Amino acid sequence: MEKAIRGRILVCSNRYSEANNKYTSRYAPTRPSKYILYLDVNNLYGWTMSEALPIGVFKWIEDVTKFGVNNLLEGHIDIMSMPDDAKEGYFFQVDMEYPPELHDKHKDFPFAAEHRIPPGSKLLRLIPTLYHNKIYYSL
Repeated sequence: MEKAIRGRILVCSNRYSEANNKYTSRYAPTRPSKYILYLDVNNLYGWTMSEALPIGVFKWIEDVTKFGVNNLLEGHIDIMSMPDDAKEGYFFQVDMEYPPELHDKHKDFPFAAEHRIPPGSKLLRLIPTLYHNKIYYSL
């Protein structure tokens, strides 16, 4: 379960970008508009701690064939329609491929963060990547 824990994501941003919008002194009306937005979101940990947390009665489910996404057979559980405040929740251990056709759309903030040691570092960090993941843990 510990491998499914997320938090403190390390994100590498572009070091340089040039805006072109009507609110700047160097606006060039002949070039396309470009806005730069940098968000540093605070208190995500506090918000998380106000949500329901797993507290016990954990068990392995051997028959995973009853879970699926869309077009389900009778009696199957659609994992995409599970409510956030359900009495039961699940950790999923999956092999995940990140299709190349999504890389350009997701390159700024990939969905599947994983614990890795970045190049040039000795410390384990939570890093969003576009890599395929073997045995990826998700809530």
